[in-house]
Amino acid sequence: MTQKLFRLSLVLSGLIFIWACLTAWAQISDRNFDKNFGSKNSGPRIQILFKSDPLYNLDEQICIRLATVLEANGCNVHLSSYASNPSISEATDVVVFCANTYNWAPDWVTLNFILEHSELEGKMGIPIILGSGSTNRARNILEFSISDRKMDLIGTEDFWLLKPNDDRRINDDNVKVALDQIEIKAQQWFDLIELKIKLNSND
Repeated sequence: MTQKLFRLSLVLSGLIFIWACLTAWAQISDRNFDKNFGSKNSGPRIQILFKSDPLYNLDEQICIRLATVLEANGCNVHLSSYASNPSISEATDVVVFCANTYNWAPDWVTLNFILEHSELEGKMGIPIILGSGSTNRARNILEFSISDRKMDLIGTEDFWLLKPNDDRRINDDNVKVALDQIEIKAQQWFDLIELKIKLNSND
C-alpha cells in the first residue's frame, strides 16, 4: 500500500510540475502586435491592450472586432500587445484590458501593467476576461486592479472557450457567438464613452 501511495504521489507531482510549466509558458509568451484603427484626428481615443495567448487567439479576434466597431463609430483606436511595449498617452480617453485567465486569475502581464503605470489614473477602463476559465474570481481580481489604479470602471465583459457564451445559441460556433456579442458591447460602450466625455467637458 505504501508503495502504491508513493507511485501515486510521483504521478501527481509530475502532473503538477507539467501543469506549472505549461502555465508559466502561457503566462510569459507573447508576440508583437501593434495596429491603429481610424484617423488620428478622430475621437474618442481608445487604447486596447492584450497579451496574446499561445494556444488560441480568441483574445486577438475579440480585440480586432472591438477595434473595428469602434473605428466605424469614429474612434481613434490603438490596438497592441504588451510585447510591443505600449505606452499610455495623456490624450487617451479609454483603456481596454483584454486578459486571458490562467488558474482562475487574469494573466500576470495585464495585472503588472496596471500596477506599474500610474498614468492610467483618471482614465476610463474596460476589462475583458476570456479563456477556458473566465471565472468570477478572475473578473473580480481584474476589476479591483483597475479600480485600485483609480480608473473609471465603465464596463466588463467575459467570454469562454469551453462553456457556451450564449445558452440560446449552444449549437452555434462559440467563437462566432463571442464575436457577435463583442460587437453589441462595443456599440454600448461607445455610447457610454461619448456620454461621459460630453459630461466631463461640461464640468
